[in-house]
Parts: sequence; C-alpha cells; structure tokens
Amino acid sequence: MSYSNSIPSLTDKPHAHQQRLDLLEDLSGQYAVASGSETSALLLKGIGRFRHQLDNLTNLQRQELALSQVELRSMNTRLVEQHCQVKMGDKIIDKRLAQIQRKQERQEQKVMDELSMNRFFPPSLIRLSC
Repeated sequence: MSYSNSIPSLTDKPHAHQQRLDLLEDLSGQYAVASGSETSALLLKGIGRFRHQLDNLTNLQRQELALSQVELRSMNTRLVEQHCQVKMGDKIIDKRLAQIQRKQERQEQKVMDELSMNRFFPPSLIRLSC
C-alpha cells in the first residue's frame, strides 16, 4: 500500500462524511409541519416515518464520520512513527558512512606513511635494521 496515494483519500473521507451529515441534518429540519396548518393523519404519519429514516441515516453517518476520523488519526500516528524510523535509519547510515570514511582515511594515511618512510630510508636499510 502506497501511503502517498492513500493519504489524500483518507483526509478527504472525514470531510465528505461531514458534508453528508450536514445535508442529512438540514434535510431533517425541512420536513416539519407548521403550526396552524391543516394536515392529514396520513401526511403526518408519512412525515414521521421519513424523519425516522432520516434520523437513522444521520446516526449512521455520524458513526461513519467517527470511524473515518479514527482511521485518519491512526494513519497519522503510523506516518509519524514511520517518519521517526526513517530518521533513525538515516542516522545509522550516516554513522556507518562516517566510520567507513575514517577507516579509509587511516588506511590512506598508513600508505602515505609507508611511502614517505621508503623515500627517506631505502628498503635495504630497513631490512638490515631488523
């Protein structure tokens, strides 16, 4: 799973759920009977059923919104943890590269010391002294 592709969709989910929830809540308020108006029992019953269905849908939408927010928080937590792991890995790599560089510099210095020693002392003298 590619996190760069999934992050925009996860951040859009709560926003889309919130928009649907707002629409459902607005729709529920539109279906009310004004006081003093004549209505039939059948119309009142129909409006009551419809509002009950809207209330159920609104509750489901609230649950969807809560779940998507939890999912987003979980993804953010994982992203932060992985970012920390990458940083730790970078530090380990940097330390290892520095060790390799120091070792290489010591080896180069050793070769340079041997070359300079051979320049001032011919190899025949060095063998005689041993």
